[in-house]
Amino acid sequence: MQAAEETWRQAIEAEEAASAAVVEAERVLQQLLQHHLPSSPTVDNAVSELDLRRSEYERMQLATDEADAIFNLAQGEVIVAERDHRRAEHEQRAQAVLQQSRARQLHASAIMVTPSHTNEQDEVRCGDAEDSSSSANARDPPQPTRSWLWP
Repeated sequence: MQAAEETWRQAIEAEEAASAAVVEAERVLQQLLQHHLPSSPTVDNAVSELDLRRSEYERMQLATDEADAIFNLAQGEVIVAERDHRRAEHEQRAQAVLQQSRARQLHASAIMVTPSHTNEQDEVRCGDAEDSSSSANARDPPQPTRSWLWP
C-alpha cells in the first residue's frame, strides 16, 4: 500500500509540474503572438512546444488517474479486510456467548433434575427426624404401633 501511495504522490507532483509547464508555455505563446505573425517559425515552434506540453500534461493526468485508481483500490481492500476482521470477531463473540448459554442451560437442567429427587429425600428425612407419633407430613401414613401388630 505504501508503494501505491508513493506512486500516487509522484503522479500528483508530476501533474503539478506539467500543469505549471503548460501555464508557462501558454504565457510564452501569448508573448510570442504579440510580437510575431502567425506564420513565423518562432510562433510555429512555440505552438509545437505547447502541443507537446499539453500531450505531456495529458499523460501525467492519465498516470495520476491510474495511480488514484490503484490507491482507491488498495484503500478499498483495506476497508474490506477491516470489515471482514470485525465481522469475524463479532461471530466469535456471538459463538462464545451461545456456548456459555448452552453450558448454563445444560447445567441448569442437570440441577433441576437432581434437586427434585433430593427434596423428596430431604422431606422424608425431616419427617423421620420429628416425633414419630405426630404426623407433620400429610403424605406420610401414620406409623403402626406395636400394639396393633401384637394382640
